[in-house]
Amino acid sequence: IFSHIDVSTVERFNLAGAWLLHKVGVVGLFKGERLREQRIYIERYDEVRGEMLIRYFSHFDEPIFLYLDGRDRYPSHRKVRSYKFIDRLFVNEYRLWLPLGDATTLSGRVGNINTDIYLAGRGWRGAIPIKSIREHFREVDRVDSSKFPLSIRVQRMLYSNIIFRKMFRDSWMFIDRDIQADDNGEHLYRYVESHYPDINSLFVLRRESHDWDRLKREGFRLIPFGSILHKALLLNSKYLISSHADGYIVDFLPKKYFRDLINFKYIFLQHGVTQNNLSRWLNSKDISLFITASDREYHSICGDFTSYKFTPKEVALTGFPRHDKLIEGRNSKEKIILIMPTWREYLVGKVLGKGNIREKKSNFSDTLYAKSWKSLLHSERLKNLIKEFGYRVIFFPHINISPYIDEFEIPEDIELLTHSDGSIQDIFKRASIMVTDYSSVAFEMAILKRGVIYYQFDYDTTYGGKHFIERGYFDYRRDGFGDVCSRLDELIDSLEALLIKGGEPKSIYLDRVDRFFKFSDGRNSKRVIDAIFNLESCAISNSLDIDVLKREADIAWKFKEWRAVDSRYSSLVMERGIRDADSIIRMLRGKCKLGKLHEAKALMERYREYISIDDIERDIVELETLLSPLDSYELELLEDGLSYENLSRWFADRRWNLIYVAIKLEPKEHISLEKLAQFHYMVLVTLNMLGRRDEAISYLDRVRVYD
Repeated sequence: IFSHIDVSTVERFNLAGAWLLHKVGVVGLFKGERLREQRIYIERYDEVRGEMLIRYFSHFDEPIFLYLDGRDRYPSHRKVRSYKFIDRLFVNEYRLWLPLGDATTLSGRVGNINTDIYLAGRGWRGAIPIKSIREHFREVDRVDSSKFPLSIRVQRMLYSNIIFRKMFRDSWMFIDRDIQADDNGEHLYRYVESHYPDINSLFVLRRESHDWDRLKREGFRLIPFGSILHKALLLNSKYLISSHADGYIVDFLPKKYFRDLINFKYIFLQHGVTQNNLSRWLNSKDISLFITASDREYHSICGDFTSYKFTPKEVALTGFPRHDKLIEGRNSKEKIILIMPTWREYLVGKVLGKGNIREKKSNFSDTLYAKSWKSLLHSERLKNLIKEFGYRVIFFPHINISPYIDEFEIPEDIELLTHSDGSIQDIFKRASIMVTDYSSVAFEMAILKRGVIYYQFDYDTTYGGKHFIERGYFDYRRDGFGDVCSRLDELIDSLEALLIKGGEPKSIYLDRVDRFFKFSDGRNSKRVIDAIFNLESCAISNSLDIDVLKREADIAWKFKEWRAVDSRYSSLVMERGIRDADSIIRMLRGKCKLGKLHEAKALMERYREYISIDDIERDIVELETLLSPLDSYELELLEDGLSYENLSRWFADRRWNLIYVAIKLEPKEHISLEKLAQFHYMVLVTLNMLGRRDEAISYLDRVRVYD
């Protein structure tokens, strides 16, 4: 079909929500071609660190060249996010954080195309003033509250009054779930209270939670969830720090009415190791810092060619705060088998209001989920094994399954525990074996080096769209920490084998544990706090690893991006001490292409011993001849490079020699498509004025093609 549709038709198509992402993907995947124009989008601005997040799209591996006040600059962080179409690459989204410093303008190119820069739907040709970027992001959250309902206006005044501002100034707000603590939020709060007592830290929880009295006795500064104090805290906090990313936590106050008053940065501690692909959900969250526990998890989230939007700037590999306390209990195990399945989205009812309380659905006992776990709990073989080996069995259902506990008809020889019965961390420490399905709690047992069995009777259903998760980097059979079973008899066989060995995992699973977790030194909380403090730091390293710089220089050479060639190879040779002939020659050629004749000649003499002079001398002689008609002022103008804007100014000033030299040094691909007709016209007139009639005739046809 697409063989009958040309690129220009796709470029002009703007219906059905089609925008640049779709156009780049369609033309690249189905036609193997590129669009004739590109765009750079400015998405965010970090005022503290003076960085902006930009992005662009390409089906091919096209680099971006960014210039601040005309000088080549590198991003501090970058990420390539991939979009797939039936397991084939549709388009890559390139996301980059660029430090602005004291620059006044930004310009850029994708590949060899001069690129428009878009901010909030408005496009800039050539360069965008940095002032416009900063002003936009200062204005974007402003609202006209006079049009809000009276009740909202009263709330805005109440929650942000001077009393609350003083009470909660620069506060750190911690929360796990609304109805439950005992997660990374609680553990990090405890660490902050102990090590940083000057921080104004508070913990949010429902007053009716089973954890409220426990934390109150411990001295936690508790704020009731949903209260006026909670809402005032949200409007005055510096950080919102939580193990969960649900809407009732991060968007409790509607942004429609409160976005101009909300200033906190959201720190996502995670509830458990992210093993599945949660990008569709998490990409919708405005996460300033995303905490991870393993190398593979970290790279799955901020590494290239994954489906997450996050760059290494927003993601930290620190380990989980709760693991600091957990690993202290490695020698506390008892003869306990912990059965702990997770939930399924299709099994439970809708959320009631703002929080984690849900309506109860009927017919739960008829589901495969209920029947499978009930069969295990009532298994005669299980009953005989726990008698033979002297083990206790604890059934600990997910909190979202708690309303359906009675439907399992739990036998008397199996203990039922829930979060209201004590700390789940203590249960992990005591258990020798865990039976779960897809839950991340398996990682808790793994870090303790305890036995794990995965009971996955509904794998295809769970990963087929009925639950909210998608397959990620973690494969249970290849990467898991225990046997994977799909039938009850397999599960009991694996359990018996573990019991015979006293719950000791096989060596293959212990090796996987050692390879998976980055830290087990009890310093995770400190690393998390250091990462949070780093958000406040204005220091940005502008130095690139030398191998990265070499790669970036080679890319600039490949695309004949002469300003970048000059900048990057000069850095390699003159700052990093690289002395290979290719790098020096490329540096000199870059300077020649920019008309930097005197600099090229001086450096040629300085590095003469490392290179063959003949080739570069020929370039310099040709450059001297080409530049000879220009005066000193025109030589300065030439260093700005060839662009449509520069060409227009030179044309208006009738600087024919300057225009001629510029078009000889730089290709027309640096001129945007819609300006090519005017560009060719100005070149045609220039050649005619210089008496170069034969060259002028060749441009006449080009003017007609693009007119």
